[in-house]
Amino acid sequence: MTHKIRHALTFGPLAGLIVASQAAAADPCVGASFDRPLPGATGVVTRRADVPSPRFPGVWQEGVISGYGYQIYANGEATIKDIGPEPAWSVSVLCEPGAESCSQTAEGDPPAAALRVADMMGQCFIAPETVKAPLPPAPEPEKVAPETDGWALDPSGSEEPDGPDTTGRPETPDPSERELPPPVSDTPVALPPLPPLVPVEEEVEEAPVADETPTAPCGIASMPEGAPGLTLQRLIVEAGADPGPLDGFPGRRTRAALEEILGPSAAALSNEEAIAALDALLCAPTTE
Repeated sequence: MTHKIRHALTFGPLAGLIVASQAAAADPCVGASFDRPLPGATGVVTRRADVPSPRFPGVWQEGVISGYGYQIYANGEATIKDIGPEPAWSVSVLCEPGAESCSQTAEGDPPAAALRVADMMGQCFIAPETVKAPLPPAPEPEKVAPETDGWALDPSGSEEPDGPDTTGRPETPDPSERELPPPVSDTPVALPPLPPLVPVEEEVEEAPVADETPTAPCGIASMPEGAPGLTLQRLIVEAGADPGPLDGFPGRRTRAALEEILGPSAAALSNEEAIAALDALLCAPTTE
């Protein structure tokens, strides 16, 4: 079941005064060029728009943190989601310029660790000097067996009766009444020769070493769930253009940004066709 929640990342009065005085000059925790890894992240890649635009910086960073895929954009937006072709949940973060708090929108049921990372990405914009790598989950305490003094009673609580055994168990025979085995002869016994040992060669297949760093999602897979119009606008942002407000209603600015990326022929595309074209462009292999 999918549900939405709203969450604000705020600080105390003193921190708010510091942020208000430094918001215009402070760079995010990933640096002005977004080439500094988010604390605790792996597989970090800094991407820039293939088509430059004076209205949009066109730079963002993506990677993996705490086992989840993330993207953090130069326009104050960030996302974290479950890694997979169809993410079960996602969290979107929006930090307005000069604001003292960031808003969060969750889709699905994100775990607490993902919400902590979302808080950290909000701090990356409004209080970069406070950002630290997320802590790993605490290990479970080791179970220790209780001590005993060696005089513990039988758990059944029963004691051996003093009288004769009436449970039907066989009595232990007297050792003197046991039959002795036949005497062992000193004459050696010839044994048949053993067949020669034939070595058996086994083919052992080495398991391929899996890449420890998960591949960061791209295109539609990196977008939170939403209406086609909002998905189109977010893909345009990731491609490096400015579609205007991310309100889910593509207008003239959205269409102009789409033509800026795909060319004049994009004017005749429907929203679904434009989404498919942008997804193919963003997920195309690049040579680094």
